[in-house]
Amino acid sequence: MTEKIDQHLLPRVYLQAFVSRDRPAEHPPEAPYHPPIWLIPKRLDAEGRARAPRNAFTSNRFYNLRDDDPRDPAIEAILGRIESAYAGLLKPLEARAELDAEQYGKLLIFIGSLRSRQPSQLAHWQRQFGELERVHRNVERAHTGKEEGADRIFWMKDEMSRRLMFQQAESYAEVVASAGWFLVNEAGVPLLTSDQPVIHRFLHPDQLETIGFPKDLIPHHATRADWAFFSYCPLSPTLAFVASPLLTPPGASLYRQTRDPRLILMLNDLERQSCEEVLVSPLANPFGPLAPLVREIDALGERLIATTSRCAISITSQTDRFLIPCSTIAFEDGPTPLEPRIRFRTPDASQLKALPVGTVLREVQAFQSDGPSGGMRGARLVTAGSSPDEDWVIEGDVRLAV
Repeated sequence: MTEKIDQHLLPRVYLQAFVSRDRPAEHPPEAPYHPPIWLIPKRLDAEGRARAPRNAFTSNRFYNLRDDDPRDPAIEAILGRIESAYAGLLKPLEARAELDAEQYGKLLIFIGSLRSRQPSQLAHWQRQFGELERVHRNVERAHTGKEEGADRIFWMKDEMSRRLMFQQAESYAEVVASAGWFLVNEAGVPLLTSDQPVIHRFLHPDQLETIGFPKDLIPHHATRADWAFFSYCPLSPTLAFVASPLLTPPGASLYRQTRDPRLILMLNDLERQSCEEVLVSPLANPFGPLAPLVREIDALGERLIATTSRCAISITSQTDRFLIPCSTIAFEDGPTPLEPRIRFRTPDASQLKALPVGTVLREVQAFQSDGPSGGMRGARLVTAGSSPDEDWVIEGDVRLAV
């Protein structure tokens, strides 16, 4: 058995669903044709590049561990089994067949590993583990003068995120399982994927409406203050996995159809904004005549960020949320360490008229481009200013945290 050197960061079995269906007219009819995927730059500022799935998103020995047999790396072997299980689901998914519990579980583990195997995810978790190790070693050394306990716990060192990537995939599957369903794209515009195929972020109901999900999918009791995960993974140009407690799943089936091109365009742009460098498309120019407009919107967004307030506070009450531009923000000690204060002034207090003194706040986040930032969960508005020169004060109270 030879050493496995080239390793796919995105598996071929996944990329194969996004290959081009158009055989070039100049391709000799008698010659074999291997359809490519198109790699589209994130900023849409250059032409796409055709690439065979077997040659895309590869890296030498990326998943190898120090104690691996180089001919049979452990992580590669497990990924291979997960990918083989997913390959067995392709026909049922293409036929829009209902999946049983075992099949559904295999799909979620595949999507979870698709997320956890990405270099950016691994780097993120390695930083988290590294900080945890640093704190643990400092505390142990201060108390015992040694680090023997830390040596036993953190024996994986810089390989910790890779060795735990399948636990991450399992955790993802457990989180999304009860809220998951499939979006069937009948809009005539292909869904795109990217070098970061799985989007998992927290959104509010009105943000899901902005993406294009119909309002009747959102629970009637949901308010602007509600916040829950939204998970999305394109599986092919015509099928995507969706999960969120703020989107009501289909009734008798896992599949829900859409013919809304706006929803597909917004999901594609969400994928574009979330990717690192490239989208993956079956088309060389997936945005078509809209590409210049998308670039203009990007440029406008960048200018707005540069010119808008560099100092703001985000407030979430029990039923609503507010983003307030501020002229000053100060973090202060409160009556106890568990009751910190945020003092701020704002030139635009009109939004805060709905918040009388005593209002309980679910979450507060303060942002300063050139100073400290921070926030709290569970707080109360204790002082209200009546002019731009008067202070507003929010006081934390962990007993109010929800």
